This record gives sequence, structure tokens and C-alpha cells, in this order.
Amino acid sequence: MRRPSKSGAISLGDTERQTFQLSALSDARHRAPPQPLDDADAKTLLKWIMLSTFVIYADRGAAAVMLPTFKEYYNINDTLGGLLGSLFIAGYMLASPMFGYVAKTRNSLKIMQYSVLFFVLASILGGFSYFYIMMAIARILTGVAEAGLITLSSPVINDVAPTSKKTLWLSFLSMILVIGISGGMVFTQIIVLITGSPWVMFYIFAAFAAIMVCMPYFDRQLGKVFRNPFFDHTKTKEADIRPFEEMQMTNISGNNISGGANSGFYQTCDDVRATSFWDDVCSLIKNPTLILLILGGSAITFSFGGFVYWGVDYCAKQYDLSDTMAALSCGVMSIVCGFVGPLLGGYHQDKLLAKHHEITLRRRGEIGVKLAAVYIFAGFAVGLPSIFSPNAVLFFAGVTLSFTLIFATFPLTTSATLACVPHELQHMTMALQIAVFHIFGDMLSPTMIGYINDSTHNPQLGFVILFLWLLWAVIAFMTAYVMFMHPSKSCIKSFRRMFRAMRKRRQKTSTNSTIHENLITEVAAV
Repeated sequence: MRRPSKSGAISLGDTERQTFQLSALSDARHRAPPQPLDDADAKTLLKWIMLSTFVIYADRGAAAVMLPTFKEYYNINDTLGGLLGSLFIAGYMLASPMFGYVAKTRNSLKIMQYSVLFFVLASILGGFSYFYIMMAIARILTGVAEAGLITLSSPVINDVAPTSKKTLWLSFLSMILVIGISGGMVFTQIIVLITGSPWVMFYIFAAFAAIMVCMPYFDRQLGKVFRNPFFDHTKTKEADIRPFEEMQMTNISGNNISGGANSGFYQTCDDVRATSFWDDVCSLIKNPTLILLILGGSAITFSFGGFVYWGVDYCAKQYDLSDTMAALSCGVMSIVCGFVGPLLGGYHQDKLLAKHHEITLRRRGEIGVKLAAVYIFAGFAVGLPSIFSPNAVLFFAGVTLSFTLIFATFPLTTSATLACVPHELQHMTMALQIAVFHIFGDMLSPTMIGYINDSTHNPQLGFVILFLWLLWAVIAFMTAYVMFMHPSKSCIKSFRRMFRAMRKRRQKTSTNSTIHENLITEVAAV
């Protein structure tokens, strides 16, 4: 039972304290971040992040288009061709946790800027890769560079976005990820038609990335944003050490709870930084809601990564299209899906949240994962039959609608993920998410689909597996929805609480019906 302390604040007993999982949306470690930038500066930073992300992700699309060139130039089979994609993801995956941990004590924007600079060097190395091993190393280093930018982008955007448009702003990032890949595919084909050589793409990407690195030094407004002390975590700010009772925290149940500095929930920013890398990782993996969201997202990444890497090759073989036509068709399709899908998801969630008087993190999470599960199942139901389409037009129409619905989940899952962890662990959360996404997602799918193609000589089978894999995401997101609605330390306890609540509602409905019937009988008798 809660009893008021001497200061008049409410303190929590040990039993109640244990009901808080790490995703408890606000404990004393979950500091409420201030709005660091005004709208103009925030939009300037968002533009820089989106442009930098577009350049780096265009490299992914270019690599998919250049796959036939790699296979011919290096004289390799599909398995080794798929391995280039997996090595890129390996570098991306291994570097992400490092950047997530370093961001706790360093300037987030500077890390992102240096990552783009590292991408410039890796792209130049790719242009000089005359041997397969050189290209493999270049792809690993490109993945490392991308990790530094993407790991930190979502938490930074979540911090600077207006409260009523957070999901919509996150959808802009999700949108540019897909449009970057698709734009890279289309742009590479155009450059090949003009120059006759795909290798020049490495130098073009390096030049554009170098412009993004230099932009904070030439754009006065952007330079002011990069010097903003909010993003510099090398010094503890007094605003981060406020007593707990001043923060008006909200737990996962949506209840406001106050507690004094002695309540056991108080922790300074220095205390947070004192935790080691493995302490942070262990804290996050004990959060069942977060794990479910990450596993569901990895199923989406598996499907999308496999389609991006093998889509051009599949369309060329299955529908007898030229490599150029297949690449342009896949690129245009991905641009449409990447533009419409994330905006649809972000706009839909913000509209639903606007109907609530108070937007709690719990409500943001539960609405996000529920919508994500619905969109994924709808995308699966549309996409699977499209694989068996007799002509290319029906195939592209069905797959375009399917991936539009699937891409709508990107901002939804990102918003839910950031909502279920403390603020200072958000960078580490995105790093853990990226690592698992790629271990069970697009690090596995290019090589796996390549092996299936070599073994069965039936590329259609590989694409059936890609869509069936989406069912794992539906199961994970629906379970996460139950965890948000009935928080507990395990999924089993959450389902028990859900069934108990359903049973109570049925009993209450039955009791009300009985009372209503008795009242009608009494009135009739009178």
C-alpha cells in the first residue's frame, strides 16, 4: 500500500517497485528532455540528417544494381554475390553498439558528421577495388560508416521534433531510408547509360557525402545547431539532475507518480554515464516489450532486405526483363512505397493520438504496435499472391501495395521502441535494435536467398519465404501490444492479466445485464 512520506510525496513499496519494467516509460532515470531547438533550427537539422541519410542509403541501392557487374567482374556465383551484402550489414551491425554507447558521453551530431566523413573514405576505396577481397573490405567499412549516422538519427529527431508531430517526423527518416535505396538504384542506371561504367558511382557518392560533411562549416544556422550544448554529453547539465518530484513522471500504466529524492528512483546523469557497456545491454535485454519490438522489426528487415538485394535479379529472370528495365521498375516501385508508406503510418498514429486529451508514452506505444500489426498482416495478405502473378504489371502492382503497407510500420515501431526505454538509453536501444535487425534480418536474407536460388534454381520459392517471414512480425507486435496494455516482467504474466481483465469485464457485463433484466421485470410487474 502506498503511504505518504514526511515530505507529503507518495513513496512506493518494494512490491510495487518491482512492477516497473525497464520500459516503464518514465522512472527517475527517464529524464524528460527539454525542447532543445526552436522550429527553424529543428527543421534545418532534420534536412541535414535526411540529406546525409539519402546519400548513404543510395549506396545500398547502387550495390543492388551493380550486383550483376560484381558477379561478372569478379567471376563469382550468387552465394558470394550475396555475401557482399551480408558483409556490409556485418560492419553496420558490429559498429552500431559502439556508436550507441559512445553517444552517452560525446556530442551526438559530431559523431554523425564524422561517420559521413568515414563514408567518403570507404566509397573511394570501393572505387579502387580491383579484387573481390578489396570490395569486401570496402563494403564492411561502408557499413561501419552508415551505423554512426543511422544509430543516432532517430533519438535526435525524437528529441527535437514537436510533441504533436513526433511520429510524423520519424516517418520522414523512414521515408528517406527507402527513397535513398530506390533513388540509388534509378540514379545508378542513369549514370551507367551515360558513362557506360557503374564504378563511377562510388566517386559520385563520395563527393555528395563530402558536401554534407562540410555543410555545418558553411551554413551559419546549421553550424549553430551543431554547437548547441544539448547534444554535447561530455558535461553534466544541471537540468539533468533535477529531483524526481519535479519531473511529474508517468509510468507504463499511465499513472502520475511522485517521489522524493530518497525514494530510490532518483539518479543523476553522472550515475547513468557510470554504467558500463554491458550494464546497458543487460538492462535493455531484460525489457520484454523492447525485445518483442526488435524481433518483429527484424522479420520486416529480413523480408525487405532480401527483396532489395534480389529484386532486380528476380524480375529480370522471372518476367524476362532487361537488367536496366528491372532496376528502374524496382526503383520506381520502392520510391512510391517509401514515400507513401511511412507518411501514412506517421500521419495515422498522430491523428489517433490527437483524439486523446493526454498523450502518454504508454498510449503512443500501444497504438503504434497495434497499427503496425494490422499493416503488416495486410501487406502479407496482398504481397504473397502477387508472387504468382503471370505478368510483370500485376506483380509490380501487388508488391507496390504490399510494401506500401509494410513501410507504414517503420515510424510506428520506431516510436514505440523509443517510448519503452529511458531517454538516456535511446541511442543504445537503437544500436541494439540495429544489431538484431541485421543478425536476423538483411544480413541473413541475401545469403539465404542466394543459397536457395543456387540449390533449387527456383527464385520464386525464395520470395515466398520472404513474405511468409512477415507472420513473425504480426505475432511479435500483437504480443508487444498486450505487454503495453498489461505491463509485467514476462509475456506470460501479461497474458494472464489480460485474460483476468477480460473475465472481469464479462462478469461485470453479465451482472449489469441481470440488474437490467430484474429492473424491467419489476417495472412490468408494477
